[in-house]
Amino acid sequence: MDRLWTAPPTDLYARDKLLPASWNSKKPDKPKGKKQKAQEAKPKITEVIEKRLMDGKDIPFNFEGRLQRFFYHVAVLPSMESGLIPREHLTVSGDGTAVHTHACPRGHHRVGAPENLRHFPDPDASWGWDSDLEKYYFGYTLFQLSCYNSELRTDLPLLLRFTSAKRHDSVNFLVAFHELEKHMPAVSTSNMCLDSAMDNYPTYRILKNRGIRAFIDLNDKCGRPKTIPDTITIDKDGTPLCQEKLRMKPNGYDRSSGYLMWRCPYGKDHCSKCKNSCTDSKYGRVVKTRPEWDIRLYTDVPRGTDAYKKIYNQRTATERINNRILNDYGLHRMFIHTKEHYSFMTTMIGICIHLDARYKQQVQAVA
Repeated sequence: MDRLWTAPPTDLYARDKLLPASWNSKKPDKPKGKKQKAQEAKPKITEVIEKRLMDGKDIPFNFEGRLQRFFYHVAVLPSMESGLIPREHLTVSGDGTAVHTHACPRGHHRVGAPENLRHFPDPDASWGWDSDLEKYYFGYTLFQLSCYNSELRTDLPLLLRFTSAKRHDSVNFLVAFHELEKHMPAVSTSNMCLDSAMDNYPTYRILKNRGIRAFIDLNDKCGRPKTIPDTITIDKDGTPLCQEKLRMKPNGYDRSSGYLMWRCPYGKDHCSKCKNSCTDSKYGRVVKTRPEWDIRLYTDVPRGTDAYKKIYNQRTATERINNRILNDYGLHRMFIHTKEHYSFMTTMIGICIHLDARYKQQVQAVA
């Protein structure tokens, strides 16, 4: 396991290594709302990563690179060859989950050692905020990218990586996406489904630059963009509202002008059904929006449409894979330490999940 980890040698995990008693004492700020992630300590780091990726530069410290390439050749490519993962028009989902380590965050006192020095069995672990349990935890964050096979109704992991529990998922995704491009060239992504933790402009710009359609849940904290004209009233997801405060219906895309078209929710029946008929047109009132006004709100597939919901529903694949890794295969029950050991065991679990899917495929083929 240690030989597959490409970090430089260190004595940090040596049994005789002593560290300050305050090594893991700092916790991230508790989020104000419920089911919210803790804030990233470096608020502008997503812009820094975006610039590196746009410039074609590498992101350092990919110590699990060997494991990711191994997983690609052993699990992902064979699943593509067997038809479990499509080679084109693939919808990829991403999500992070809290991994609780069994190591003591306070460390252990060694006989004869000074009181202010202690031995830590898992010194790379840190404090994070578990948004599901609504409490602090000590360990790591597992971030994974996955896809869903609708025919077999099964979920398949594509890339697995461990990071600090303090790191926000907005940063984890950009790094994981870079590693997916770097180590898995045959994976051709068309759609990317993410939760509101990844709702930031650098993520949208990176995906648009790569020709990938973004399906990201909106974060209510972002508010109304200043680029949208004041003459248009919008819902929280950017959908224009009519004079009766009803959500207007998508009505196509005008390629000549570059506008998204929105029509009256009553359509041709607006004169007879609407209390405040705002036009005599048979079409009903039409509002135009430009995708350039805000890349978050006006995505390639309009938010709120059936097409958008159908694709975004595949994001739950990441939640089911998290459950399989942590509970079905028992990663939380393993008394292991260090990020390299967690990464190795999670890679083995990911391979088993692919084998489960191939077995299910063979059983259905025989039946």
